[in-house]
Amino acid sequence: MARTKILRIERVILPVLLVVVILLMITPASAFSATLNTPTSIKPGDLISISVYGLGNNDVFKIAISSTNLVNTTAGGYRIQYFSMPFGFQAGTTSLSATGTNVQQLSMHVETTTAPPVTVAIGGPGYGPDLTVTSSQNIHEKVYDLIEFTGTPYAIGPVGVTLVAQGNVSGTPAPQDPANLNFFLQGATSGDIRVQIFDGATSVLDVTFTVTTPAGFEGSDTRQTPLVTSGTSTTEDFTGQADTSLDITPNTDITAGSSVTVTKYSSPPSGSTTPSSSTYKVLGKYITIESADLSGKITQMTITIHYTDAEVAASGVNEADLRVYYFNPGTSAWEALPGGDDAVNNIVTGISTHLSVYGILAAIPPAPALAPAGGGGGGGGGGGGYFEIPQVAGQAYIPNVTATTTTAAPTLPVAEVVTTAGTPAAPTISPGVTVSPPSWIPGSLIPGVVVVLVIIGAGIFLYFRRQK
Repeated sequence: MARTKILRIERVILPVLLVVVILLMITPASAFSATLNTPTSIKPGDLISISVYGLGNNDVFKIAISSTNLVNTTAGGYRIQYFSMPFGFQAGTTSLSATGTNVQQLSMHVETTTAPPVTVAIGGPGYGPDLTVTSSQNIHEKVYDLIEFTGTPYAIGPVGVTLVAQGNVSGTPAPQDPANLNFFLQGATSGDIRVQIFDGATSVLDVTFTVTTPAGFEGSDTRQTPLVTSGTSTTEDFTGQADTSLDITPNTDITAGSSVTVTKYSSPPSGSTTPSSSTYKVLGKYITIESADLSGKITQMTITIHYTDAEVAASGVNEADLRVYYFNPGTSAWEALPGGDDAVNNIVTGISTHLSVYGILAAIPPAPALAPAGGGGGGGGGGGGYFEIPQVAGQAYIPNVTATTTTAAPTLPVAEVVTTAGTPAAPTISPGVTVSPPSWIPGSLIPGVVVVLVIIGAGIFLYFRRQK
């Protein structure tokens, strides 16, 4: 009986296991894999980078970037910016779509990296709380490889966005391994953004990034450079979000599409310290310059930061003293860059050779040191003089302080004579004699003390005379 039951169980289980094995055999494994290169906690303007390994021609690739709760506390819209792929899709297989929830304006475009660059409008602008734009615009390798989404809020509250790009991979030669996908999220000051990568219908990567705004954050912008050969320069404008422009001269060739991010703060950003209030006055404007593509490749970078008359007035700085400083992490000190201030155009410039944290500061001049005036001695006595105490506007007059030296020669007390203007006059000194009143006798008692000493001396003289 027991044996019969076992045989029945085997008859049920064995076919099920056989079906499972067959399904596993006929279900294709993912042709490629993906890993994350950046942390999942990001600030506005940070780079998001993903590496795809084993990607080949004819693979069905899909990436979806989405969010349901982006919030923007600064002016402007939301941008999934500079989304780049180092491979293209086969003609007729490309599908691009962007969907916005609670947006009043939505657009998407692809941009060529050819010279001159060409922008191909895909959709928008449109108006309404929920918008979708789609296109079958083909994405060719090294031609249309920048896809950008822009949406502005329709009403106060979180914004939802979804950007999807998919197609059958094509490349000549085959896509590089790994193929790096990069983009920047601009405009959002808080919220989450989800990135999903699929091989056909199979999920390869699913990760969520959290956007947080650091203290003092005021704006961020990213630009991609053209091809810049060694010794030549390129000017990149970040004034819209970060009040800054950069003129960059590299020491080696920089490929087209190299990214540079400038972020503006009202207080010293992470990685720096607050400038000493006894050494500097601050304008309240700091920037960070970040670029993995340019690190260690800069011969010279001219940083131009714009400011306003209102900022100068509020900070109380002397405009002519404004300079660009960088924070040196090795010494934990702010150090001035070569450059200067242009008060007419309200800009201050500094010349650097590296990426760093920068700020606009004005050094406080040191207080003038007390310097002794020259003087000479006579008759074997020491030299004399006085220390000048600087007069400060609005304060009562502070008289100069007389300083003298003494020698072994006898001294005669003498009162200080003050002129009607309040300036001490030089004491009258007999030739060959150095005089200095004892510091423990007030000047007004010196004549009385002299009289008392004379009387005592006369009394002692008469006493000894009578004893004789």
